[in-house]
Amino acid sequence: MTSTFDHEGIRFAYETIGTGAPLIMSHGLGGDRNQPKDLCGQVEHHRVVVWDARAHGETEPVGPESALTLAGFARDLCALLDHLRIQEAVVGGISMGAAVSTRLALDFPDRVQALILVRPAWGAEPLPGNLRLLPLVADAMEADGEKRGRDAFAARSEILEMRSESPAVAESILQQFDKPFAMERRARLRRIPADCPVQSWEEAKRISVPVLAVGNAEDPMHPLGFAKQWAEHLPHATLAVIPSKSESEEEHKAAFRHELQQFLSGM
Repeated sequence: MTSTFDHEGIRFAYETIGTGAPLIMSHGLGGDRNQPKDLCGQVEHHRVVVWDARAHGETEPVGPESALTLAGFARDLCALLDHLRIQEAVVGGISMGAAVSTRLALDFPDRVQALILVRPAWGAEPLPGNLRLLPLVADAMEADGEKRGRDAFAARSEILEMRSESPAVAESILQQFDKPFAMERRARLRRIPADCPVQSWEEAKRISVPVLAVGNAEDPMHPLGFAKQWAEHLPHATLAVIPSKSESEEEHKAAFRHELQQFLSGM
């Protein structure tokens, strides 16, 4: 069942699944709360909270573009914790959600008991090569609209090459044109990739809680090397390498759920 809360003139949508200790999971760029909800399923002994970030899902309106940052989303997430009267939680997310959770751990360290970074899309540099096409999606929308922009973008050499090597990844980029309110929310595709969860690996070392970094091969948007970097640089991190969704979505979910439960049980 969807619930809402108001913060800074935005009405945020969220859901709670199960009962127990709080586990807050965030979605990726252009996604919504169904993404982590589907990935996690029921988590034993935990109350899973999933939410739609600003400019995503059922959260509206978009609000000022200046708030479309990882730090801004982390403040929104902290407001959700306050609304739910959760002082401390295990916090994590997928791709952008992993970056938002990292920023929460740095800016509000007393609110984070542990971190779960699923398929991180950044290291310690803004606009990494794997995300460089996303701002161009926003440009194409602005120039030609969603439908014509999608058709033109699908003919780009980068997408044609990606379709032969990683068709699911190419399609995930093109799906940005099909998202609800894609044109209205296009600024997220410029501002979020150009941001970064940390300014340096030295800053990242301030994260002293247990961390599970989860990655997989065969995913150009979420290179396995990033998960390995986070596991290497964070002082209390564990790396889990699981099957990719392109191999088998069911095996991907099953392996993640196993690693998640092992991590939570060992805390």
